[in-house]
Amino acid sequence: MPDDTKPQNLGELVGEAVQQRYGRKGAIALAIIVGLGGLWLSLNLIFEAPGAKEVYTLLTRDAVPRADSTRFSVMVAHLEDDKDQEFEKLIIEDVREFEGVQLLRLDRILALEGERVSEEGSEAQRKANEYLAESGASTLIWGRVLRSGDQRVAKLHMTSADSDAAQATRYAPSIENLLQLPELFWEDLSEILKLKVATEKADFFARRGNFVADDLASFTERVEKLLAASTDRMGWDGGDSVRVMFALAAGLLTLGEQSGRTGPLERAITIYEDALPIVVRLRWRLALATAFNQVGNAFVWLGERERGFEKFKRAVGAYYEALAAWKRQSEPLEWATTQNNLGNAFRFIGERNGDT
Repeated sequence: MPDDTKPQNLGELVGEAVQQRYGRKGAIALAIIVGLGGLWLSLNLIFEAPGAKEVYTLLTRDAVPRADSTRFSVMVAHLEDDKDQEFEKLIIEDVREFEGVQLLRLDRILALEGERVSEEGSEAQRKANEYLAESGASTLIWGRVLRSGDQRVAKLHMTSADSDAAQATRYAPSIENLLQLPELFWEDLSEILKLKVATEKADFFARRGNFVADDLASFTERVEKLLAASTDRMGWDGGDSVRVMFALAAGLLTLGEQSGRTGPLERAITIYEDALPIVVRLRWRLALATAFNQVGNAFVWLGERERGFEKFKRAVGAYYEALAAWKRQSEPLEWATTQNNLGNAFRFIGERNGDT
């Protein structure tokens, strides 16, 4: 009589042996293990398929971060060919110590693929601008790491929405401290941030005559934090600080004038007065005249909101200092404007005194 039984394969024999020794639960556990092993092998085959790794990266990467409106922000992307993200970590740690700016991390790599970033229509540059717009960040640092033996150099781009595309700059760690970025990095980053301040200030002045107090409030808060953290930092010498101080003070004057608040006006006066010693040392005559004229304006606006005429008297003193710095022949408009401001201050004093 023929034997109808089929020969058992190795899997069935192992399954029966496990069930006999460990019972039904052992057989179920074995089946789960085998199933997971098969799934793992299947996943490996899937990941080896063309484009699979790119799809996986797209699905698992972090969302583009959002910038804090009360601080200027520096966003750092992953760098090409950065082994174990060594250089990226160096940038992250150094920027994190700059308390005046917000650090954002972009879970993306921007690859040039042979293109130059200065070329119009560069895909990497377009993506950088898109990430800046989506995040609201002030600048985006991206690029690649070049290696030769034990030497490593980061070829970085610092992209800002307010500046044109520029060629990458190469940065090597400091010779004195291989775990610190070179001074050139901080000089370039400070230039980007100062340009951001100047651009936003110019935008507000372009809208002069419109109500911009709401936007100015966040702008002045960002600049205050930037200035406070920039003292004695690389890339922030006396002249650079004065320019940012003047931008902040001008914003505070407009904020105080439009909002009716006295605090911004008083703060603007303090900032101008703090800048005066640096301006005198640098012999910036026009900046000196501008500062005194603006201080005079702030005292007039404060005087209009207070009783008495003490603030107007201080405005008169500031305007006289400004007139001493202006040269009537070379700055006739500025000289005439300050002269008119002085006349108005005297008029207010007369009105408060009851004089004609």
